[in-house]
Amino acid sequence: MTLFRRLAAAVVALAVLAPAPVTAQEDPADNVVRVDVRALTAALVPGVTDGLVIRARAVNTGTDPLRRLRVGLRFGQRLRGRSSIAAGGAPARLGTRVADARLGDGELAGGATGEVDFDVALRALPFGRATAPGVFPLRIEVRNGTGVVGAVDTFVMWWPKAAPKVRLAWVWPLAEPSHRGIRNDFFDDGLAGSVSDGRLDGLLAIGAASRVPLTWAVDPELLDAVHRMTTPYTVLGHEGAGTTAARTWLERARAALRGATVLPLPYADPDLATTATGALAADAGRAFQLGREVLKRELGTTGNSRLAWPPGSALDPAVEALLSGQGVKGVVVPETALPLADQLNYTPTAPTPLASGALGSMTALVTDAQLNGFVADPEREAGPRLAAQRFLADTAMIALERPGDLRDVVITPPRTWEPPVRDFAAQLLDQSAAAPWIQAVGLGDLLGDEPSAAARTRAPGNGGVLAPDHVRRLLDTRRLLQRVRGILTDPKRAPEELAELDNALLRAASAEWRDGDPRGRRLIDTVAAAVRQQLGKLRVTPGGLVVMTGRSGRIPLTFKNDLGQPVRVKVRLNSNRRLELDRKDGYERGREVVIPPGQSTLTIKGRATTGGVFKINVQLLGTDGQPLGTGTTVSVRSTAYGAVALGVTGVAFALLLVASATRLVRRRRRAVRPDPA
Repeated sequence: MTLFRRLAAAVVALAVLAPAPVTAQEDPADNVVRVDVRALTAALVPGVTDGLVIRARAVNTGTDPLRRLRVGLRFGQRLRGRSSIAAGGAPARLGTRVADARLGDGELAGGATGEVDFDVALRALPFGRATAPGVFPLRIEVRNGTGVVGAVDTFVMWWPKAAPKVRLAWVWPLAEPSHRGIRNDFFDDGLAGSVSDGRLDGLLAIGAASRVPLTWAVDPELLDAVHRMTTPYTVLGHEGAGTTAARTWLERARAALRGATVLPLPYADPDLATTATGALAADAGRAFQLGREVLKRELGTTGNSRLAWPPGSALDPAVEALLSGQGVKGVVVPETALPLADQLNYTPTAPTPLASGALGSMTALVTDAQLNGFVADPEREAGPRLAAQRFLADTAMIALERPGDLRDVVITPPRTWEPPVRDFAAQLLDQSAAAPWIQAVGLGDLLGDEPSAAARTRAPGNGGVLAPDHVRRLLDTRRLLQRVRGILTDPKRAPEELAELDNALLRAASAEWRDGDPRGRRLIDTVAAAVRQQLGKLRVTPGGLVVMTGRSGRIPLTFKNDLGQPVRVKVRLNSNRRLELDRKDGYERGREVVIPPGQSTLTIKGRATTGGVFKINVQLLGTDGQPLGTGTTVSVRSTAYGAVALGVTGVAFALLLVASATRLVRRRRRAVRPDPA
């Protein structure tokens, strides 16, 4: 040990031997001084760490200068239970002050900043001779002559025994709400910003540099969208600006995920509770299949199909059956899906058996709600370093609950996780690798572990996360697209546009559009308009006036089919009984016909029941009997008398004959009458 370090240790020892006699917690009357912790020893391990190192900054947030400033450390008693960590700070009473020192020259002007560093030897700490590990609250406080003017609370871990007690599995999300409309046209260029120096760029960089094994939860739709951006693409019809950034990010993603464990989300991460059954059931299976195809194309792997992470707060039985049918053996679920039946004084291990079904057994990997909360909302702490420290303190408390048991813990940041600063996410992973009570593992490694014996209940399914109006719009558009596909005589040669619309509807079923997100509605409306445009490629072209010179005649209907193949539709005519059709033809109800590509004509026989000009409504129907488009009208002029007209004419002619006969009889009578003279 150098002379300098010996002197420093002696000074620290003297400070501990003669501490300031403050035993009760003294909260700041006015936190005018903000304390920012830049560095803090995560765990104190004898033989590994020399002491407690703290690098902090004190900021006078007021306008008035502060004088006689000193900074000290105060430790509390060993914590009991995770609830004390959840509280986020020191208990009601703290111990004596340790390593009290003057802040700079003792003065801090308004708005000014002062640096403060502590290097405290292990033996100088209140617990430095303890043989049992523990978590201790720590307060860094700034005082002036009148009292405490600023403080920050955190935790330190004393770990004389370095055997790991917690197996920690990180699920690292690479997902993004879709920015894409149809084909290579995007609604905005937000994805370009995210992969260049934004959220996705940061998550990829931090995950790639991680020293702990990560299970990457990858949405194939994200990779598909970035892939399309690597070539010229458009944003609402205008050229996009993210081609170079997309190429770079995609290359980095392929390198980072090469050989890593990939948890494959279905394409666009759909709301499985909505798509697992009913009219959208086929979409769920297609999302899994398309997802595997995209992952294979972009990463060279289909991922670990034995793992799944469905969205939502519950595990619907229909979703469980769907996942089992896809070969899933381990499904990541939140605690809300399988709440504990009884209150426990320890944290149960994550693997929990689910009831065996017809397709075999499946294990639920229950995530830790409290740890996930710390990860999702680190801003509750004073900076990223203290947020990471609270996370570590909580994992240490899990290890201390049952020191003899090796338990599994699963951490799932939000799918669209955006840490307020990159340092926070990086520190979480770094400390997970360094903490002596943590053994970082891949998610798949947990499937073979001993399952939890803790009793859990099954929360009722909540029917999905998408708003009912969104689901209704989605169903209507899906049925409309199925109607188009249903009229094709060779579905295998369907136009490429229809496949693009299918994929767009999968994106519209994403769980990211929960709570009626207007971006999801915009996508559905865009697809619906495109489907109607496809329907417009099959139409009855209005011709000129059709003239029928007799009671019976032929009415030509001209069709235009630009769908690229013959289509099978029903043709239904309605003339409001002005035209009588042969019932055996079935056009009044809708007769099925095959319309070839291009322009063609269908001739229909009919008999007019009236004269003059009248209109015939022509409607094309799908094979399900539902209308295709709005239909059209054909104008017909008949020169023949109708039955009523003929009847009226006949009666008038008969009356005329009667009148003429009466007049003739009267004339003859007058002619034979004798002359009265």
